[in-house]
Amino acid sequence: MDFRTRFPLRLGRPAVDDEVDAELEFHLAMRRRELIARGMSEDDARKAAIERFGDLKRARQECRAIGHQREQRMRLLQYLSELRQDSAFSVRQMIGTPGFSLVAILTLALGIGATTAIFSAVNAVVLRPLPVAEPDRIVEVSEDWRHSGRSNMSAGNFVDTAAAQNVFQSMTATTTVSMTIAREEGAERVIGVRASAGFFDVFGAQPMLGRVFTAAEDEPGREQVVVLSHRFWTRQFGADRGILGRQITIDARPYTVIGVMPASFDFTADAEALWAPIAFTPARRALHDEHYLAVYARLRPGVSLDQAAAQLHTIAEDLRKRFPQDDAERDLSVTPLMETFVGDSRERLFVLLGAVAFVLLIACGNVSNLLLARGAARGRELAVRSALGAGQGRLIRQLFTESVVLGLAAAVVGVALARGLIALLIAYSPAGVPRLEQAHLDATALAFAVGLALAASIIFGLVPAWRAAKTDINTTLKEAVRGAGARGARDIVRSALIAVEVALALVLLVGAGLLIRSAVETQRVPLGFDARGVFTGRVSLPAVKYPTATALMQATQRIEDAVGALPGVTIAAMASNVPGVGTFSNGLVPEGEAAELRNVRQSMARFVNPGYFQAMGLPIVKGRGFQPADRDGAPLVMVVNQTLAQRLWPNQDPIGRRVNGSSGKEPKTVIGVVADVRFEGPAGPVDPEFYQPLAQLEDVAWEWTRRTLFVVARTDGDPAALGPGVRRAIAAVDPGVPLYSVRTMEERMAVTLQTARFNTVLLVILGAVGLLLAAVGIYGVIAYFATQRTAEIGIRLALGASRGNVLKLVVRQAAVPVAAGVVLGALGAAFASRAIASQLVNVRANDPVTFLAVAAVLALIALLAALIPARRAAALDPTIALQA
Repeated sequence: MDFRTRFPLRLGRPAVDDEVDAELEFHLAMRRRELIARGMSEDDARKAAIERFGDLKRARQECRAIGHQREQRMRLLQYLSELRQDSAFSVRQMIGTPGFSLVAILTLALGIGATTAIFSAVNAVVLRPLPVAEPDRIVEVSEDWRHSGRSNMSAGNFVDTAAAQNVFQSMTATTTVSMTIAREEGAERVIGVRASAGFFDVFGAQPMLGRVFTAAEDEPGREQVVVLSHRFWTRQFGADRGILGRQITIDARPYTVIGVMPASFDFTADAEALWAPIAFTPARRALHDEHYLAVYARLRPGVSLDQAAAQLHTIAEDLRKRFPQDDAERDLSVTPLMETFVGDSRERLFVLLGAVAFVLLIACGNVSNLLLARGAARGRELAVRSALGAGQGRLIRQLFTESVVLGLAAAVVGVALARGLIALLIAYSPAGVPRLEQAHLDATALAFAVGLALAASIIFGLVPAWRAAKTDINTTLKEAVRGAGARGARDIVRSALIAVEVALALVLLVGAGLLIRSAVETQRVPLGFDARGVFTGRVSLPAVKYPTATALMQATQRIEDAVGALPGVTIAAMASNVPGVGTFSNGLVPEGEAAELRNVRQSMARFVNPGYFQAMGLPIVKGRGFQPADRDGAPLVMVVNQTLAQRLWPNQDPIGRRVNGSSGKEPKTVIGVVADVRFEGPAGPVDPEFYQPLAQLEDVAWEWTRRTLFVVARTDGDPAALGPGVRRAIAAVDPGVPLYSVRTMEERMAVTLQTARFNTVLLVILGAVGLLLAAVGIYGVIAYFATQRTAEIGIRLALGASRGNVLKLVVRQAAVPVAAGVVLGALGAAFASRAIASQLVNVRANDPVTFLAVAAVLALIALLAALIPARRAAALDPTIALQA
């Protein structure tokens, strides 16, 4: 007997489940009868049957689980089969329409390649962690002064802070110095770091060879040991593993090599070449002035940045009480190392990344419009598929697969393009961007490119796929027979895409326009001196050979005389700094005011020889410059610039007035006023500055200069040609003093604008690409509209409409989305331009002239892009149009 006839199915449950339940109940009843027939009591038979029922129920559950897994596998196999079919069909579609595919792939590849290249730079500079242990626990400790913000620390403040704190696992003070390495073929200048013990503990770095210096070696008299960088070890010593224990001569003193760091510790291409102990003397440890140390620390496990900042604030309060003369206006702050390491490169790179993302979005809009047009052309095909049983989901999946295949093909081309763009980016980028040379197409960049291609596929493919799949079958088939253009003419989606493209292009062009205007304004900014015909180079005088201020001044004068005697040199001079090179500041207090920090006017210090003002073409606007008589033993004098004179004595004559240093030393008399100089280049500010004669410097002031001076020579000829002669002249004075950092003054000023020019050029290129893509998009959409309305245009012409009326009709189709895009783009640019406000010189971020000019240019280009298909439509023969 079939159990299904005896135990009918219950309503409301799946048939398969009911059949299984009925079978179990049937077996339960039969088992109970069998056991009773064998003489078992009814209760025992029921219990035994229930146990049997449990076994069957478990078997049933296992069967259902197996069936569910089998069903899932079948669905997955079916989906993979359909995906393979869709992918193969998509490839055939691309091959069958090579023109469409080539345009779409190249358009997308341009956006993907540019975005991937900039992302590679962002990843190398900003996102990639430093190659040290737990880099998020490394911080920089700085002094905060109310007059000048964050600054370096003094040796006394560092020593006292290190002794009082308990939030840091280790702490180190460093100063970057230029060192002279003696070689058989001549002296070489390298950048090194002098650091206190604990430097390598802070950075969690272990040497590749040997060891690092200890606290015992960080003491005066025992500090002549050195650790080499991997780059310097390889270049200078040919990666000789027997270097340990050898002596090298640094600044005329022998140093023993005790270790070599691994290649990963070379953070950047221009990182320091070696490390040596700083070895504070007892006098330096007690000195709370001279704030020149960069201090780094490693947080203890479990200590937060806020906890460290709170304790440093408490320590700063104690320092202010103990040393009011030096620390009354100072606090202590803590900053993550990565933030200070990257600096303002983060903001600039993210601005560029946003710009190329706009280009990619414009490219996606273009491809989306292409797919919409192709979707309309394939309307009959999709309608037939739908009529034969394909659901909307199946059609969307097919069309979306085509978009993904197109995006991945564009990614392949884009990655190849990105490789070349990265090489160009590294080659032509401005100096000073940390780790940019490490940008390359690694696994992260490739994953980003693939993810970008998939995201772009969603952006440009989803709407056309959904739009095509939602098409009514009957309507599409009827339109396919009679040809219809009305719906295409009223296509809001395509118009919206054009508006978005125009808006994005406008944002890019406004940014480029603002930077162009800023570059033009920069050329009009007076430098304050004559940079033409000026040669500059740098020398460093070692303490071993020149231990006193007198010895230093004598060597300086000999070098100046030797260079001044060269053919073609009209005048030579020596100076602690020249425009375009980093400087240091010093506090000044006008005579009559208490020498307290609250009265200090922070100013930039320049130490120069008498011929400096003439050599630099720096005019003296009042009083006089320095003379040979202004030397050691004579009354102390100084020259101030116009800004400092106005700040110290507003609307008064500064000549003859006296100024004290913040430490209350002998006052100096102002003997002259020179023109303001934009020391950081045309885009930089005018700082308050004062000049002192080199001949009147104390020993401690020479330490501020690191015993490093610039040779300045003015010539009537080519200043770049003076290099070899200046080197020979210096070698005649002291063969162990190399000349380095050789540049003309015009080159130094150009370097100050290098970053701004690079960003301007890059944004202009991106803006031009965005404008071109937007114009191509407008042309394509208007051409499609005109084609869709061929029959309508023919009727209008046949009924007497003029060519001009048809021209207006078609152009008006582009005018509305373009106008909407201009309005949206202007609003977006008003917000986006704030991101580059800090890069602008004498130009406001919301400059109306730039906005109006860019909007006019964009509208004109859009009009020209629309006119070409409009003229073609107006030239139609009505008879041919009606026949079509």
